[in-house]
Amino acid sequence: MAIFRKGEQIHISDKDITAELQDLEGRQSKNITYQTQLNDLKLELRDIRNSDKQDLPDAFLHQRISFIKSAIRLGACAFGFFGLFEIAFIGLFLAELVGIGEELV
Repeated sequence: MAIFRKGEQIHISDKDITAELQDLEGRQSKNITYQTQLNDLKLELRDIRNSDKQDLPDAFLHQRISFIKSAIRLGACAFGFFGLFEIAFIGLFLAELVGIGEELV
């Protein structure tokens, strides 16, 4: 009997085919080795995909810091409205520092 594997013709007797089919342990060990290699590749691909992802920012903390920044700006505007420009400029400067911290969250 002739069998074609990877484009090559291989002659195998009926006894060899029967022996290979009856070798259950040998086929199972090949299958386990293949499954193990396949699972290892899947894990590597999953690790590669997950390592490229950026963690999502904490939306709740970002919102709180944004509210604090807005409160500082409103306070600075109030001080500027009453003529205390030095305190207003300091407040706007602090609001910008808080804004930088907000983006780092």
